[in-house]
Amino acid sequence: MYELRAYQAKHAATLVKQYIKKPQLSKLEAALSTYKLHDLRNDVAHNVPTEAEMSRATQVMQNAKLWSDHDPPQFLCQDLVRNVLAELQITVAGVTEPAKLCEKLISDVEQRILSPS
Repeated sequence: MYELRAYQAKHAATLVKQYIKKPQLSKLEAALSTYKLHDLRNDVAHNVPTEAEMSRATQVMQNAKLWSDHDPPQFLCQDLVRNVLAELQITVAGVTEPAKLCEKLISDVEQRILSPS
């Protein structure tokens, strides 16, 4: 199973680098590969992580520029992520400007909490 995942990751990287050829997507792929984030995900998702393990995971994600230094850390506000969404012209939750996506999602959640239906 782990060999299959390594195979899939290798070929996903090849797809990004050789066929899609989008600079921002390539930067995201490089961050994912460099920091071995799949292994980190497994450590946190398949175990009962200690506070120290969660702190280490947070630090790795922040070093990879995938999480902000906000409390709690945010993913969608990071330039690496926003640039990929913009490059691929992805619209999420009706938001066409990735820079505003995080704020829109937070606003939507606040509205649902304050005005449950």
